Amino acid sequence: MILVKGAYGRKYDNKENARKDWDEGKDFFMVEEQCYCSVRDFTNKFDYITIYLVADPFPIVLQRGVF
Repeated sequence: MILVKGAYGRKYDNKENARKDWDEGKDFFMVEEQCYCSVRDFTNKFDYITIYLVADPFPIVLQRGVF
């Protein structure tokens, strides 16, 4: 499980906007690792992983599956 939030102060009010930016390869910030990432960073590196956007009140799944 990887927790991310919008990079550079970008905030999301809905899952659709967050997913669109994720799919377009925009940067996100990895909360625990304290570094930037995008969908391009996860290609062929994991067998199965879930990427969550940190949101209130619960995290939102951005992508799940084999990368």
